[in-house]
Amino acid sequence: MAAIAKFDEANLQALADILGDTSTGLTGSEIGRYLRECGFPDPIPQMTKRHRLYAALAEKQNADGCANNILKFLTHVMNPVRHVGGRDYFETERGKLNSVLAFSGLTLGEDGKLREVALASTLTQAEAVASALRKALVERKVHAMS
Repeated sequence: MAAIAKFDEANLQALADILGDTSTGLTGSEIGRYLRECGFPDPIPQMTKRHRLYAALAEKQNADGCANNILKFLTHVMNPVRHVGGRDYFETERGKLNSVLAFSGLTLGEDGKLREVALASTLTQAEAVASALRKALVERKVHAMS
């Protein structure tokens, strides 16, 4: 696979914030397990989840000089089989991640695979990714409108 350009600090922080969110993100033990499974460092295991994730992702990306392993981590965490019985959670988190990934010209599909999309340069364009996803879910009656 060709080297994928590094995420800038804001994108990396946003991904860590989503995955490490206190109320909806991964648990501390899940973070440790997924980092180990993907061969990532866990430089600050005692830190808050989002800061811990950011430190691990940033350290790995800086060591690699590219975002390839960051994307590998995301697809590992968002593997649909991990979310059997939790479709609403999967789709909600995928929508949030896609809003950030759109700024890098990527989207995470329902199958957990990454695809290239038009590069978003505005928040409106990035949010459109999540909005289109939410509309499709509502049309399929996956979860109710709020």
